[in-house]
Amino acid sequence: MNYSRLPLAVTVLALGVGFSSGALAQTAPFCGPMDVVFVVDDTGSMGGAIANIKAGISSIAGDVVAASGGDYQMGLVSFKDNVQTDVDLAAGNEAAVQAGITALVASAGAGLPEASDAALDTVVNGDSSGSDAGPCNAAFNSAGFRAGAVKIAIMLTDDFPGGCNDSFTAVDAANATRVANDASAAGIKISAIYNSSFPSATIIGIMTNYAATTGGVFVNTPSNGDGTASAIEDIIAACGSSANECPLTQGFWKNHLEDWPVTDLTIGGMFYTAGELLTILQTPPKKGNSYLILGHQVIAALLNIASGSDPSVIADTLADAEAALTGVNLLTDFVKDTDLNATADMLDDYNSRDLTPECEESENS
Repeated sequence: MNYSRLPLAVTVLALGVGFSSGALAQTAPFCGPMDVVFVVDDTGSMGGAIANIKAGISSIAGDVVAASGGDYQMGLVSFKDNVQTDVDLAAGNEAAVQAGITALVASAGAGLPEASDAALDTVVNGDSSGSDAGPCNAAFNSAGFRAGAVKIAIMLTDDFPGGCNDSFTAVDAANATRVANDASAAGIKISAIYNSSFPSATIIGIMTNYAATTGGVFVNTPSNGDGTASAIEDIIAACGSSANECPLTQGFWKNHLEDWPVTDLTIGGMFYTAGELLTILQTPPKKGNSYLILGHQVIAALLNIASGSDPSVIADTLADAEAALTGVNLLTDFVKDTDLNATADMLDDYNSRDLTPECEESENS
């Protein structure tokens, strides 16, 4: 799955745009055996987030122990422009991980981007051989992930993935997609926490694809790092999986801008503000404009997913819609196309809850 084709197809805990950090919390969760790896950007701009994690690490580690029934392994990998394995996967290593987190210092990393994709590659595959050439030669015991365990990688960063050469290019974007696919094949759920120091729709697209592809969670925290530890606890409470809020129709989103979980979306490579998206929703598809018919349903589906609806049942359909709308300006372009209308019908089924009969009612629902 290409990240650019599915920009927001995951659960979003948008701490910076009106969601509480407890949106995924469960009471006394039990996940069974757990293998949990923390993948942390420890560059200078991450000071607030790292301080927040340090303050909550005792509770975080305790949650892993409790949720696993004591049958757990944890690990810690940190990164700047290179990757470092601080604590490898090992049974019962709560104290080692707490000490490793406590020892993290937010420093250096001058210049963008950072080696987040290489760090995940190291966790998933044992090294970062698929990344750009450079100083990413850390090794991780990826073979230590256990069959039958809930496998979670919680990645925290505020920047583009830069492979091993401190440069973000199409190679790094492709590598991030490959790593997400590798993690999915290995049964590792990536939960991506975006500390939004450098707001970017491209970064959000890459990080949401990690979560969408693997069945994990995307979390957006403010630049000061508030809520980071709580978000991690929520991820653990949900056993690393996305939530299952009931979807809502395009009619709801058209009339409830105050409930939108995001302030913009990228559809088919085109960036739209909330105001532009609302204009699109409020524009009737005169003369059967298939772009608008499909656009209405795509916007509603992405808002539903960003609010916690299950993305898995329409991932392929959304990818098809994204491909069909590539380069299309939904504010101005026109076409009549029965195939696009059929894709819109499938998304309408999703937005009308026909595809999610076991969804959970929220206040908005």
